[in-house]
Amino acid sequence: MDGGQERRTHPRVELRSVGTIDMGDHVRPCQTIDLSTTGLALVTPIRAPLRVIRVRFQLGSREAAWTEVEASVVRSYEWGDGQNHVWALRLQPMDLGTRTRVRGFLAAQQRN
Repeated sequence: MDGGQERRTHPRVELRSVGTIDMGDHVRPCQTIDLSTTGLALVTPIRAPLRVIRVRFQLGSREAAWTEVEASVVRSYEWGDGQNHVWALRLQPMDLGTRTRVRGFLAAQQRN
């Protein structure tokens, strides 16, 4: 997977937040970059797996509630010094509460 050509079809908003990636048998740290209704980008020190993963992150400020989503990696590439990787994720269908929170956050950010 590589950085390749831009293929985003939904507007993204910046989301600088800490998070974790649940790989099933272990959990790793990550930093979110941006978010849309169908995707999430993050930076992590590990290579991307070829399966669905669970990502947990704060939606907004450090005081915001944690949001948990399932996603599949659609692209991955080295970032900066080669120690970190950017993952472009396609979000899996979300439950109503999570979907409502994500859409509300996106709408508020796009108004600003």
